[in-house]
Amino acid sequence: MAATATTAPPALAAEATAEGRTDGGAVVAVAVEDLRQIVREEIERAVAHERPLLLTVEEVGQMLGISRRQVHRQAAAGELPAPVRHVAGSGSCTRWVRSQIVAYVDGLAAAAERERSALAGKWA
Repeated sequence: MAATATTAPPALAAEATAEGRTDGGAVVAVAVEDLRQIVREEIERAVAHERPLLLTVEEVGQMLGISRRQVHRQAAAGELPAPVRHVAGSGSCTRWVRSQIVAYVDGLAAAAERERSALAGKWA
């Protein structure tokens, strides 16, 4: 997906203007819109390919590149979306909602982009 310079959404453009930036937030807007599109496509692929909408701790760890233990620690600390308890038969299991994890990753990427933009503004 190629990033193209487009007009920033009004909220981002207003924020950029208020901060005195001349780019109008276009670079950030494109990156965030690209990430949102990736999230939408991921969810559509999950549904189209009948991938599970609930993820195991192993699957979450694999998506984020962290261990099972770190997934549980971050969830307990409120750094990751909270898991859901799924009751099946005589037992229960812990699962994470795929769309929430994908949105969490989207949020991390958007925050990193904002930080990069802020740092680039300091060096300009």
